Amino acid sequence: MSLIYRFILFFGSLSAIYSMVIFFIMLYGFHAGERLFQTAWFVEMLLTEMVIVISIRTMRSPFYKSKPGLWLAIGCLAITAIGLWLPFSPLANSIGFVIPPASFFLVLLGLLISYIFIIEYTKRIFSRHFSL
Repeated sequence: MSLIYRFILFFGSLSAIYSMVIFFIMLYGFHAGERLFQTAWFVEMLLTEMVIVISIRTMRSPFYKSKPGLWLAIGCLAITAIGLWLPFSPLANSIGFVIPPASFFLVLLGLLISYIFIIEYTKRIFSRHFSL
């Protein structure tokens, strides 16, 4: 149980930091209103969670040295596609989403790339420190 607790603290803290970063960027960089803010946060959180699922499923580093199972890959790709589609879909207005500006997706790409590197680095530290 203590290993699970430490794991949650390590990786949960990183997720919280990225949430704060997107909050800051959306509020001060994009001057986002409520709907844009919620849309951006939803998309960012969904994609960072897919990154974490693919990355931490293996302690091999980098994660791409170990291929995910077929159903995990299909599930992650489907969730990612739906999450990216929702702001552009006919459902967007009813769930309070708006189409983010193109520059948001560039920022998001940068965040995701940095998140992958940080997760991989943190995995190494975690596995060394806790002897996995």
